[in-house]
Amino acid sequence: MQVRIARSEDSEGIAGTLAAAFFSDPVWGWVFAEPEQRKMQHEAWFRLLVRSALPHLWVWTTPAYEAVSVWVPPGLPELSESDEAQLEPMLEELLGA
Repeated sequence: MQVRIARSEDSEGIAGTLAAAFFSDPVWGWVFAEPEQRKMQHEAWFRLLVRSALPHLWVWTTPAYEAVSVWVPPGLPELSESDEAQLEPMLEELLGA
């Protein structure tokens, strides 16, 4: 299996894999409770997390996104300042007030 460090153009594919993996997860299920909207909501959420993690070079993927991993090195923030500023508006857009 070929594995490589992910690039920005991989964000959509990685977010799609993570959204599918966590679609029925009981921890995330209550956050994105509407099944009809959950895939889109999960993908938006994971795109934000992946985008912030990519600069750390700890996001890995296979060529067709069959397997992905997203890590943030110890001591570094999970979200960049700009992504953190987008978090609340994004969640309000996805979930409402």
